Amino acid sequence: MTLKIVRRAAGAECASILAELPEWFGIPESNAGYAELAEREQAWVAEESGATLGLMVLIDHGFSAVDIHLLAVRPHAHRRGVGKALVRQALAVTRELGKPYLTVKIKVRRRNTNPTSERGRFMKPSASEPWKSSPPFGDRRTPA
Repeated sequence: MTLKIVRRAAGAECASILAELPEWFGIPESNAGYAELAEREQAWVAEESGATLGLMVLIDHGFSAVDIHLLAVRPHAHRRGVGKALVRQALAVTRELGKPYLTVKIKVRRRNTNPTSERGRFMKPSASEPWKSSPPFGDRRTPA
């Protein structure tokens, strides 16, 4: 796989990818907001042979951390290193900006409260600092 990570406006691709992941992104209003953000802020897009496999939106709040606001990978590309490549890009951006921290919120399923399972399991090997988790916040009606 020859994966290329590029930064560009990606609202339409974002909407398409999120539509393929209803179990993780099932709130239409939130998905529309993510797509608008991916278009406005420009996303980091993972492409292979011109096809968009995943994307990530980073937010720099101006303090000591860059936040992975959105990271999504098409289901057929799961477990192929796409998410890891995007997280590595986020780490590189964080370092370029001189920030000591890269943060991400992961919504876990109730039956499994381990934040490094399912969605987060690809990130732990990429972390340059110890992996830390915070207590859960929000509720079922408030996406993380």
